[in-house]
Amino acid sequence: MKRQRSRSQRRAAAGSRSSREITLPLPLRGLFVEAKSAQVSNLFAAELHNWRSNGVSLALRPGVVWQGEPSGVIQRVPYEFGRNPRWIEITASGASCGAAEITRLFGGNAMVAEISSNIILADGFGAPVRFNGTEFQESAFSTVTGANPARFDGVISHHDRLYFWRSGDALEFYYGDVGAVQGGLARFPLDRLGNITGSIAAMVSLTVDAGHGMNDMLCIVTTTGHLVLYEGLDPGDASDWRLSGRVRAAAPIGPLAFTEVGSDAWMMTAQGVVSIGESIRGSVLALVSDITAPISDEITAAVDEGTGVWRMFTSPDGAMVLISRAVGLEARQWVFYTKSKSWATADLPARDWHAFNGKPFITGFDGRLGTIASRDSGEMITARWVSSWFEAPGVSGVAYLVPTIRAQGPLTVKVTLLSDTRDSAADIAEAEQTVTLDPEEDDGGIVTLSDEIVTDAEGSRFQIIIEVTSAWSELISLKAAVV
Repeated sequence: MKRQRSRSQRRAAAGSRSSREITLPLPLRGLFVEAKSAQVSNLFAAELHNWRSNGVSLALRPGVVWQGEPSGVIQRVPYEFGRNPRWIEITASGASCGAAEITRLFGGNAMVAEISSNIILADGFGAPVRFNGTEFQESAFSTVTGANPARFDGVISHHDRLYFWRSGDALEFYYGDVGAVQGGLARFPLDRLGNITGSIAAMVSLTVDAGHGMNDMLCIVTTTGHLVLYEGLDPGDASDWRLSGRVRAAAPIGPLAFTEVGSDAWMMTAQGVVSIGESIRGSVLALVSDITAPISDEITAAVDEGTGVWRMFTSPDGAMVLISRAVGLEARQWVFYTKSKSWATADLPARDWHAFNGKPFITGFDGRLGTIASRDSGEMITARWVSSWFEAPGVSGVAYLVPTIRAQGPLTVKVTLLSDTRDSAADIAEAEQTVTLDPEEDDGGIVTLSDEIVTDAEGSRFQIIIEVTSAWSELISLKAAVV
């Protein structure tokens, strides 16, 4: 209580102190989790949640515009062949697209391949399902080895040929004829390579330079982190199929933890994000460390918890690459904004992520379809910035802060300036200052905050916490009156 009384007295007297205004840098280089415990440049943030840097200012993350009512949809798949792109909607008991339907068990994690204007779904809950734009059918695949195609839970289309595998099963895959959406499947064993272990976790089609020009290759990723690379068109023809390389990288944390980034592919592992292309070119594990270093400690800690469904996603315009972790009915994302080359976290309520018709979409935990919208979503978003502790030599205190914030609709801003690392939660709460603006009071839908917010911080070492709640807002600048 003594500290709180002293703080109130200092705040009352703050306006009378002689001061000069300085401009404080915004964290335009994004999140750097080490800033929580180390003194780093103020261009980085210890926390940057639901903000995004555009290189000049901080703006709220994109919002979500929801469509329809809650439903039992657990997965959506875009069907984009022809002039009428539409959604395949999957529930636990079937799939539908317009009037076309099929009744079958689904788990919400079907792997998807596109071939010959067909969508192929494989999840191990039954025979692979295909949709040709008009009707659903269970594809009649067969093998001569006794392997049951109904148990295949992985599929990819590579060079107009389907490849199937079963997670956790033998180290082998099955492939069909060119363009075939049913018929016989031939077996290709990988255990004959000798030192390749685990089972197939995923297959990725990517373009790499294997030393004699750029080629589309098939990369097989095992559950123990081996990358096996093949080039050619026909696994059954030794003259048109060859082993191009194999690398020991790191084990992926799940079958969905992959995304295409340009001509490369990234995968999420317990050691961090791995560039598959760079690992193959360099024949060694290639972490995307120059990009992911700011979040690596936080990601590693989350992976070590051993829970959640991990996904990676690249927006169709390449503006953001994200890592998403869903636990129960909550999700958290680590988002890399490519224009500003900066990270932030977000809490978009996404069960799954999609690229459709050149735009990003999500499926919510309640089954609704959501459009990612940079503005005008109507969603009230709370964003939080926590700076690192920083030194201000020659300063004995801060009289007030002046954040300049533009917003659409109602705006609530909470500002806290700390000067003592020993402050308790009660001390921090007592230091918090709140400002609320309403467009009805400020003549229009756009409001601007540039008020002096009195503080009581004394000393030369500080930490800033700014929390903003609005439908859309932009933090343009921040000034401090130092004494």
